[in-house]
Amino acid sequence: MRTADHPVDIDSLRARAKVSKRFLKCAYIENEINEYSDCLDRADVRIHGDSHAVGEDDVGDLTGVDRDRRS
Repeated sequence: MRTADHPVDIDSLRARAKVSKRFLKCAYIENEINEYSDCLDRADVRIHGDSHAVGEDDVGDLTGVDRDRRS
């Protein structure tokens, strides 16, 4: 749809606006996830004293059981 005053395709603009809206929503969600992940990393640093993720090697740290004793 084109108008005499605006030689721009209005339908095309609407479609681009929808895509932009979706992109902004995705960017917002990604930002929230990154902030949450950073928060978890900071908590892990406070618990373990470094920036490694909690994994199988950390089970002893969380349970009080040494890894060597579990073997």
